[in-house]
Amino acid sequence: MSQVFDGTSLSDVAVELDGHAILRGINLEFAPGSFTSLLGPSGCGKTTLLRVLAGLQQPSWGTVHRGTKDITHSPPADRDCGMVFQTLALFPHLSVIENVMFPLRRLKLPEASMRERALELLRMMHIEEVAPQPIDKISGGQAQRVAIARALAQGPHMLLLDEPFSALDAELRDELRTEIRVIQKQLGISIVMVTHDQEEAFTVSDQVVVMHGGAVEQVDSAVALLTSPATQFVAKFVGRRNELSCYLESGCLYQADTNKLVARDVDISASHSSDQYKVYFAADAVVSSGELEAEVLFHRDIGDFPQICARCSGTTVWINNLWPDAQETIQFGLDMSKAFIFTDTPCE
Repeated sequence: MSQVFDGTSLSDVAVELDGHAILRGINLEFAPGSFTSLLGPSGCGKTTLLRVLAGLQQPSWGTVHRGTKDITHSPPADRDCGMVFQTLALFPHLSVIENVMFPLRRLKLPEASMRERALELLRMMHIEEVAPQPIDKISGGQAQRVAIARALAQGPHMLLLDEPFSALDAELRDELRTEIRVIQKQLGISIVMVTHDQEEAFTVSDQVVVMHGGAVEQVDSAVALLTSPATQFVAKFVGRRNELSCYLESGCLYQADTNKLVARDVDISASHSSDQYKVYFAADAVVSSGELEAEVLFHRDIGDFPQICARCSGTTVWINNLWPDAQETIQFGLDMSKAFIFTDTPCE
């Protein structure tokens, strides 16, 4: 007898608004104590999916379960979820500690118990000293911490975060996402976070859900997404790889616009001569010899390896600078063991 899944799951969940499909047949599982990031471009359905989990958006069809309990139509107050909105939604007329205490008031606890719980969370977020301050007197980073503390006040089994750090500067964003991961491990709760920032998703997540056009493209670890993209969209989106349009002829790949050789002895299952393909490659897949040509636009000397921004057959590519004295035009090839080939289908 198989073990019953004890986390939160979505089965064939779809959302249609005004005749438009926002989510399309979503099947996902969020294990207890896991950290999941919903990653994808703007408009792909990430926030709508988060709202379905919170009970703020009813699915057009499909079900949501917590363990064996169907919570599809349960109101937000009965979901046992805390949520931090992108706008934070803090109460400006209340102090910091009163904001954190607010969700506890529905439990009708003694004032002293609510205050101690709020102070405990503020200490956890390292902002106990601003407890009596008005909300409009604290910094943006402190406000983010207050919003997280308030969402944790009732000890939810799941915390939902809607791009919680997008308005912060890079250093503070890195600090807060690290702290929320530590707190998640400490409390043992599940977290689902919406983000468009790949570094953010890869830094803190146990699993990353890549979404596109209201559907799930791939669910995997950060390493697997980078090394084994399952779809053309994931290959293009994750890692921000370069793209070449190619065709296959006699086992060789050629660049579509120039007929330049890209790779020999290419084995693509179920392929046909002259089929159209997309090749995706990162900057480090480039080798200094080959038939491909690119016009050098400018150089960038940051990170682990100096790079060149170039234009290759009308497409901008970033490649490692293997030509320290490069002139206006370079020739290069690809290490195909570091590249990914997909049948060309619309991916925008």
